Amino acid sequence: MNENFSLQSSLEANYLNIQLNEPVKLDEIAVSVIKEDCPDFIIPFRLVNINDSISLKYKLINTIALEYANTTLHKMEFIKLYMSLLSPFIRCGDWFLDYHNFCIDSRYIFLDKMSDAAYFIYVPEYSYKNTDAQIFEFFRNVFTRMAITDDAGFQVRLYQFFSKSNVTLTDLYDLLLQESRNMSASMQPLTALPNGVRPIQTVRHEEVRQVPPARTQARPEPPGPVPPKPEQVRPKAEAPIILSGQETDDEVVKALFGDNKKKGKTKKTETAAWQSQEKKNGGFSFFGKKKEGKPTNHIADAAQQISPPKRETIQSVPVEPAADSRIKFAQMQDTEDRTEIVSDDYQPATAYLELIDSPVPGAIQRIYLNFQTPYITIGRMSSDEIQPDVAFSREFSRIGRRHARIENRDGIYYIIDLGSANHTFLNGKPLVPNQAYQLIDGGEVSFTESKPVRYRIHL
Repeated sequence: MNENFSLQSSLEANYLNIQLNEPVKLDEIAVSVIKEDCPDFIIPFRLVNINDSISLKYKLINTIALEYANTTLHKMEFIKLYMSLLSPFIRCGDWFLDYHNFCIDSRYIFLDKMSDAAYFIYVPEYSYKNTDAQIFEFFRNVFTRMAITDDAGFQVRLYQFFSKSNVTLTDLYDLLLQESRNMSASMQPLTALPNGVRPIQTVRHEEVRQVPPARTQARPEPPGPVPPKPEQVRPKAEAPIILSGQETDDEVVKALFGDNKKKGKTKKTETAAWQSQEKKNGGFSFFGKKKEGKPTNHIADAAQQISPPKRETIQSVPVEPAADSRIKFAQMQDTEDRTEIVSDDYQPATAYLELIDSPVPGAIQRIYLNFQTPYITIGRMSSDEIQPDVAFSREFSRIGRRHARIENRDGIYYIIDLGSANHTFLNGKPLVPNQAYQLIDGGEVSFTESKPVRYRIHL
């Protein structure tokens, strides 16, 4: 049925049009209810009849499709979103509406960008019906796309729930409602404590007051050299407590590099050995400059290799132009590093967007598309806990917090406008929000209509 769905954009708002198949059999009661007393979880529509061809037109304002919503959530955020999706199916009977007529395509279920409240498309035509099995499978698929970051046990319990048979949406709603109540109860302070247990008192920062000085004080001495203060006797440090499964830094160093005491090496001996090796290597580093007289910090290098890499958000910091020649490093079999100089006509193999023009200084010079995830989001830095993958600074106020996203579908790149207020443009044409458009090599992408930030596509 989704072949008859089409998204359109205008200066006033965005619209979803549904072309009804002939012969049309409308549910007149549902049409009247939505027209007179539309529930808050349904997007109202109007009937359009052109040459005996009937279509439904839904007005979309400040919404993002569930298909392109954030899928990495905290437990409370997930429960809030999921219950918002479930609630219309539980409450639908109060308006004498049939929940089987909800559109359950995630491309046409819309979330409010501010509150994440879910809004459904109701198709009051008898041929547009879903079975109970299809509806339950929809909720299973929505759950499997989500990643709950702070409670793996809760995610396991939901997997177990969906693996059962003879469960209903009401059972699922009750499970989430109980989880929400448990979380609310765990965050409330204790009202009573067992006998003999005294509460731990905390002192606020503003409650800390200094002791007033005594009334009789010695007269201040004339200015002069301040005599040195006697050394304070520091308390003897207690031996560190090592928990099971943990090691001290010294033990990690010994495991990686051995015990220097056994080898009988002193700091002076190590420095002399390093200087001898420096003369042997010619005294130059990989970058062609003479090395400073400072030994390599092996411990810091080892710690950097052990610690997992962190995914950092790209910020809009001006990038200096690259050098004429590029340097690549190749690891040799004898564990030594070899430097290869690549010719000036070297071009990176990865796809990227290259900045053409920006009226605001500090725009990101290149947006690389060699991401390993299914998509990346492009937006503006904000106070939100979760930032976009490519984040412009706050000076770019016309770019939304989650403005657009780029997907990689089997090597083909698509860009989707995420319901931005100031639009995204591809080759000068505005994109209809929540709809994917293919990127073509040599094309142009612009963010915002006023003071646009323009990029050239390189694939």
